[in-house]
Amino acid sequence: MQKTFKGIPTSGGIAIAKVHHLTQQLTSNQEGSIGFLYEQNRIKNAICDAVFEIESMLNENLSVEAEGILLTQVAILKDPELISNIENKIRKNRINAAQAFELTMNEFIEVFKNSNNHMISEKTADLKDIKYRVLKILNQENKQYEYNEEVILVAEELYPSETIKLDKTFIKGIITEKGSKTSHAAILSKQMGIPSISGIDIHTLKNDDLIILDGDEGLIIVNPKDETIRKYQSIRENFYQLKEKMKYELKCLTETQDGKEIHLLSNLGSTNEIPKALKNGALGVGLYRSENDYFNLDNLPKVSELKKIYQKILSSFKSKVIIRTLDVGGDKMLPYLEPLNELNPFLGKRGIRFSLSNIDIFKTQIKALLLSNETQNLHIMLPMISTLDELLQAKSIIEEVKSELKNENIQIYEPKIGMMLEVPSALLAIEDLLPNIDFISIGTNDLLQYLFAADRMNDEVSYLYQPFHPVVIKSLKYVVDKAKKYGINISVCGEMASDITTALMLIGLGIDELSVHSKMYPQMNYVIRRSKMKELESLVEKAMKLKTNQEVFELFNQYKNELMIS
Repeated sequence: MQKTFKGIPTSGGIAIAKVHHLTQQLTSNQEGSIGFLYEQNRIKNAICDAVFEIESMLNENLSVEAEGILLTQVAILKDPELISNIENKIRKNRINAAQAFELTMNEFIEVFKNSNNHMISEKTADLKDIKYRVLKILNQENKQYEYNEEVILVAEELYPSETIKLDKTFIKGIITEKGSKTSHAAILSKQMGIPSISGIDIHTLKNDDLIILDGDEGLIIVNPKDETIRKYQSIRENFYQLKEKMKYELKCLTETQDGKEIHLLSNLGSTNEIPKALKNGALGVGLYRSENDYFNLDNLPKVSELKKIYQKILSSFKSKVIIRTLDVGGDKMLPYLEPLNELNPFLGKRGIRFSLSNIDIFKTQIKALLLSNETQNLHIMLPMISTLDELLQAKSIIEEVKSELKNENIQIYEPKIGMMLEVPSALLAIEDLLPNIDFISIGTNDLLQYLFAADRMNDEVSYLYQPFHPVVIKSLKYVVDKAKKYGINISVCGEMASDITTALMLIGLGIDELSVHSKMYPQMNYVIRRSKMKELESLVEKAMKLKTNQEVFELFNQYKNELMIS
């Protein structure tokens, strides 16, 4: 009998295959301790092996998010407190390495899980992942999951490193009981193009059950009827055909039917992503997250190290390259610096606040940026600007570095200086800021978070992520109008730019430059080429008279759907 279950959609797409339950239960199945020195060596060797396994995965062509997850796990495994805790348990409790490791990891998991800081509690999955990996090594279980037919993977919770290693040839979908839209596994499955759903009671699914997984609607259809299978096969086939058509049109100019050109730039997290961005047609970079280069090192980088990275990215693109200065704090802290103990890290010393409190670090980066600008396409973007004073102080330091280089008879080419707009105070003070910058990029992820006072990573208040809310539309319209008045270039580099429906709204608001993940280029180009600027402007006028996020969403989503099938 056909049954339908509703879950949380975490990665879009259609999958039709049999269920395969992933067994992840693993415990310290050995008893007793041979001796402290023996067990001490065992745990040290096991952790070294685990680090080696993870670091070997870093050599693969991974996204910056995947790299960040793996680097976090390596940092946890190398934490001296972890080793010390395990060794103390071996000595005092006279237990073996596996038992001591499992006890220690369970304690850490419990602390992280109960943390009031959502960014810490989110790392529980990393701890479970590490625990599973090291116990496999200690128990000498080198189980590899191999498949010879298409399956939909079902698990209570999928660990990040497991997700990264999934074989897309046979793994057609993922269903988990635990997890959210912002979990590491969900983010990774979305990037890999594997449909996924969470929040499903997996005990209702049996191995070899044929199911349809609709990752867009969050639906699972168990033992579907023949006509249901044919319906979803048709939907899937139409989508594949559309994707091929989108790829073909990449060579065409991105402009609306009535001649409004829209510039698509690429969001990049590392130089490893350059080839993919170029392949997808990116002419420039709207956001380069420079902090990721710092996370890949064991110490603060030197000018020469940073210069080499920046030269590579600047020389790879014909058009502008916007490099955001070090944006740490909040959920991102450099492992080799003293941690900041802040109750509200997202409202703490992050972005430009960190740079202005660590001027030597800031000057080193600025020097490297200026020295790398032989191609003369560098745009320096300052993150988290809240006040005019911060902007002027940051610009003053940049001028200071310029003077130092000129005194050394080093020729430099002037870069464009701009800012990210992601704080409500900057939005309201926009007319004071505009005369002092060359460009603005709106970081919609943080702007929405601060407008609604809702942590975007917290599932409990995720309903307040409302990009179509009239408050958001009016705020963005105010900024766009002021920027155009001063002749300042304005772009959007947040999540709203990479979503087709919100992108259409942004274009209607007057945004003519979108910085998106390069994988979105084909779809974005396809839809924009079928839209009309006058129609989008008319929709914005209607939207500003509406009252709710849902009303505006339905207005633009209907328009998008009509374009997608044309």
